[in-house]
Parts: sequence; C-alpha cells; structure tokens
Amino acid sequence: MANEIKSKWAAKADFTITLASLGNAAGRQSTMLANASPSNARVKISAKITTNNGSNPTQYSTVDFYLLRGNAGSPTVVTDGAGASDAAITVANATPVGSILITTTNQSTAYQADFMVEDVGIYWGIAVVNRTGQALHSTAGNHVVTYEYMNPEVQ
Repeated sequence: MANEIKSKWAAKADFTITLASLGNAAGRQSTMLANASPSNARVKISAKITTNNGSNPTQYSTVDFYLLRGNAGSPTVVTDGAGASDAAITVANATPVGSILITTTNQSTAYQADFMVEDVGIYWGIAVVNRTGQALHSTAGNHVVTYEYMNPEVQ
C-alpha cells in the first residue's frame, strides 16, 4: 500500500485581540505569535464577530482579516509596523486573508467564517479592520478568533 499524506491538526488556540467596540474603519492587530516549527506553515483561522447592539450595520459591508508577518529578529521588521501585542493598527500592505460579509442591517447578529492561510512564517499575527459602518458589539465574548496549525503527516 502506498503512503498517504494526511492533515494532522494541532490544538486550537485563541488569538489575543480586542474586537469589542472596534470602531468603523478602525483596525486592530493581534499579539504576534512565534511559530517555532517550520512545519507549521499552514493555518486555519476561524472567526466569529457580532454586529453592534445599538446601531444597524451597513448591509453588504465587511469585516476584513489580514496576515501580518515578521522576522522576530533584531531589529524586528513586521508588516505595517505591527507591534508585539494587541493594539490599534493601520493596514496598508498586509496580505488579505478573507472577509466576513455582513448580509443584513440587523443589530447583534453573529457572523462566522474560516480562512486557510499558507506559509505564515516564523513570526506572525493578524489584523482585523471593521468596515460595517458602526462599531462592533461592545461585549468581548461576542467575538472569537482562533487558529489551528495543520501539519502534513505521512501514513
């Protein structure tokens, strides 16, 4: 029987990123991650965001996700000048990962999406930009962004 290469998923982990009350047209970066294993090149990012609980979002607007990469060396060079930890960011050159489309003008609506990212590098994180026309929901627990490394395994 020939060998097969199968996907072996590592444990899911949460990004450290504050999305509660993220304003319209505002960006936020996650805490950067050190990817110690070069085999951890492929990552699944899962996101759940919730629209504002006091104002209607703009229909067919988006919440956009971007990949931030760096060298983790000295001096550290990171996409769009991202820092080491959860903070505001202006996205200019980051690689787009995907978007969550806001399909209704309903308040307090949760949306979910998964994104596959190839070759995240040795030092990486994400940026999120809210383009819904309103701030996101003010409750932190209504927003979750996780990641899972996928390692190919020969069987």
